[in-house]
Amino acid sequence: MTPNFDKTIMVAQPTLYQRFLLQVPDLLTTLPLGAVALVFLRVVTLRAGDPFIPPNARRFAVIGGLLIGLAVLVPWVEQLAMGGLVSGTPLEGTSITGRDDFRWAGLVGLGVLALAEVFRHGARLRADTEGLV
Repeated sequence: MTPNFDKTIMVAQPTLYQRFLLQVPDLLTTLPLGAVALVFLRVVTLRAGDPFIPPNARRFAVIGGLLIGLAVLVPWVEQLAMGGLVSGTPLEGTSITGRDDFRWAGLVGLGVLALAEVFRHGARLRADTEGLV
């Protein structure tokens, strides 16, 4: 059985720099998720009624890329922020991981990229059949 080494670090009187470092991962999470919401809003507000259009395929690809970027970038920035937070303390040099797990964003991002390919193929089929009718 593996021992559990989950510990909480508390900074008694954080400086302005330390407060900023604590907020950077949350800010970095909010920006891509806000962009995902805006792009998804463009997908669901269909004017023509046909979802299988090339712009929707591109929009889903952007959403998938943002989610995969979120899964890769946020844990890395969180690691850098935690390293900066403990620099100059006895904990400097220890491996400190963040509190959030962003593997879900990578998996959902891959699923959305697959959905983008479905929409791309649907748009291609729609364009092929328009000349037949």
